[in-house]
Amino acid sequence: MRLIMPAIYLALLQIAGDNIALLPDIAATTGPTIYTTAIIVYFILGAILTGLLAWVGVNTRAELPVVIRNIWGCRGKKIFAALTLAICLPSSAITGVIFAGHILQTLVPIPFWVAAIICITVFSCLSTGFNDCALKISNVVSLVFIPILLVTILVRNPLVSSVNIQMTGNIDWMLTFALLAYNVGGMRTVLMVEAGAFLHKKGTQVIHLTVIAKILEGVFTLLMIQSVVNGGAKAPMAMAGVFQQTFGNVGMYLFHIAVLCTFTNTMAPAMMVNARQLASYTGLSFWPSLIIAGCLIFIISFLDVTYILRFMSIVGATLMYLVFFLALRLHKVGNQQSV
Repeated sequence: MRLIMPAIYLALLQIAGDNIALLPDIAATTGPTIYTTAIIVYFILGAILTGLLAWVGVNTRAELPVVIRNIWGCRGKKIFAALTLAICLPSSAITGVIFAGHILQTLVPIPFWVAAIICITVFSCLSTGFNDCALKISNVVSLVFIPILLVTILVRNPLVSSVNIQMTGNIDWMLTFALLAYNVGGMRTVLMVEAGAFLHKKGTQVIHLTVIAKILEGVFTLLMIQSVVNGGAKAPMAMAGVFQQTFGNVGMYLFHIAVLCTFTNTMAPAMMVNARQLASYTGLSFWPSLIIAGCLIFIISFLDVTYILRFMSIVGATLMYLVFFLALRLHKVGNQQSV
């Protein structure tokens, strides 16, 4: 039981664009067929990969780039940087430009390309440490908003009715691997290993904590999906429609502001990861890498989301293979050292 509260806190910290925006919007478009995909992503593959990444951190006590360099050398480190970028750049385009830009357009009547430039510029500046006060305020708003979001969902969908999930045998594997990359890949891959390394003295408790947190995150996400399906909310930003149905237009605008703060909390570190991985791959310094990353994200944001997710599905399948292979390699090395 002592792991439950830290796991809930960790799960709340991981609530991001895929939980609040992407999956509810897919649910608004496809209906109950998304349930099976979400369960596989969060409760099965996501939980397994998260546990393996934490296990890597606990056993190596090092950051993921260091682990990969020690095993596969500099070439492996560059491959990892490319894989991270292949996840971070598209997911940043979806969360930080497509969804955040739509919210900005809702709050202020401006063209999408202007909203995209504003979002990328603000997130990039915050990633450099500019105006830490704004980021702290954004963090506070998010920490207050997410519990309100969950309470609202539970009020609209009592637990008794929320567990009535319609399963289907038709699994969209393209979407499954894309969401897996979105949810476990990118900077989250690095953070899970770092968490395991930092808390290695806790041993298997760290692994249990990360797995429980991922499962709780899946529960929160399923509740959001259920509220959208039950309420018949429409995309884009279907969850805003749920808040509008509950609290009126004022609730919808407050939801948009709070979600924009939540996206800011995830996009600021994401832009830093984008710049650092691009710098690692190209040899450029931080600022040119940050500018190039922003330009790439701006271009990607004008592509159809379906094409972006198709690309991310390939990267997600590759990530799953890499994590399994890395864990197997470390397990073999550990067995050889113990003999």
